Amino acid sequence: MKLLALSVLPIVLNLLTALISINIFTTEVFSQNSKISRSVFDAGFGIDRTSPNNVLKSIIGQVLTGRILQGNTRIENGFLANLPRMTGQVQFVIRSNDTVTLGQDVDVSVSIFGANNVIGTLFYRKAGEQSYKSDSLLRDTTGLAGKIPQDFVTIRGVEYYVKFIVEGTIYTYPEANPEIHPEVISVRVNILKSQVYSTDEKYKMISVPVELNDSTISSVLNDDYGTYNSIVWRIFRWEKGKYHEYDTINAKFTPGTAFWLITRTGASYDIENGQSVPSSQAYRIILDTGWNQIADPFAFPITWNSIALAHPDSVKGPYYYDGSQYQLGVSTLLPWEGYFVKNNQASPETLSVPPLEANSFPEKKSNIMSLDKGNEYQLQISAEIPQLHLKDSYNYVGLLQSANNGEDKYDYPEPPPIGDYVQLSIVDGGEQFMTNYKPIPTDGQHWEVQISSTKPSQKVQITLTE
Repeated sequence: MKLLALSVLPIVLNLLTALISINIFTTEVFSQNSKISRSVFDAGFGIDRTSPNNVLKSIIGQVLTGRILQGNTRIENGFLANLPRMTGQVQFVIRSNDTVTLGQDVDVSVSIFGANNVIGTLFYRKAGEQSYKSDSLLRDTTGLAGKIPQDFVTIRGVEYYVKFIVEGTIYTYPEANPEIHPEVISVRVNILKSQVYSTDEKYKMISVPVELNDSTISSVLNDDYGTYNSIVWRIFRWEKGKYHEYDTINAKFTPGTAFWLITRTGASYDIENGQSVPSSQAYRIILDTGWNQIADPFAFPITWNSIALAHPDSVKGPYYYDGSQYQLGVSTLLPWEGYFVKNNQASPETLSVPPLEANSFPEKKSNIMSLDKGNEYQLQISAEIPQLHLKDSYNYVGLLQSANNGEDKYDYPEPPPIGDYVQLSIVDGGEQFMTNYKPIPTDGQHWEVQISSTKPSQKVQITLTE
């Protein structure tokens, strides 16, 4: 009887080449799965067990129960060594780069030993995409070959898997759930221009959705705007309850981290020497208690509701700044942008951001609440200094049957202002809110409104809209 045993040996050599081997044995074997971090035996495929560069990611072990060729074949810790000494062996070696350069094709080659009738298919996509493109692997002098086109090699990173049909049996690499857990290829970025920029003398919240070799503020921005000069450009970040500027900022341009930037000219900036953020697992962002400036860590849009939180009702936001005022109701985080969120927990909270692209871009909503009941009510309150082009229109009060007295899920606090502004806040319980909803009473409700501005002695226009 012919028993097929699959042995998958993904190995990284000098961080450049990934290999896997598939073996068909004409002998009875017993297989077990065991994940180890290093090779402890001669794998039999020309892999030197003494080299520190040879790292064995996973292996399926074999314990022999039938007749084999004698020689150096041996069992070490339950695994079969010197596998090529066995009869009827078919071996595949898959090679692709772990890291490639932005905009270059990725070659995937498959060397075949011991089989002729093999069909292979290469599945690939940009990191974060939900569907794969597939191409047949073509036969060449040494085996099979495929190519991931350069259009798929972006700052998002690349994901792929390979499917083989050998004598009617299907094998894949990676072996377990390759559609969900594909192989990931990092993409190097030598230089890349930011996809967002601020208009001249307007604050813009910015971020960088790649991992930089040098993520310091000076390394990212000084080559674009010159040595720090608060007359030419300024950068701020909210940390530990207040704004910090330039060299007093603790954070760096790491994925998921945002900053305020304002420039005299509104010119954009570029990034240099980085690579795509790994998409093999969710990216974790730690929120301190209070206000935090966060960003999409990946180079593709992320749905806010897909982000996992231990205490979702305790995190308010995200808030987006459009150059003149804050907005709520945007459901998707965009790369290169930045957002405010507030953690109402007394301890840090973790955002777990999945590497899954949003299905659509965010909708701009005119208000935050949709009224379902006939006796529910909503009022928009706007403040504006027209001659200075300052406004704050995203403020709502209302009556809801499901609202509570005091802060609840319908009440969104006012984020820290930036630059010159006029700000209208609804004050409740000593805190300032952008939105504040109360339960429906029998004798009415009231709200206290506070107006502030960095420009004194100006007439402020108030508008009420039902």
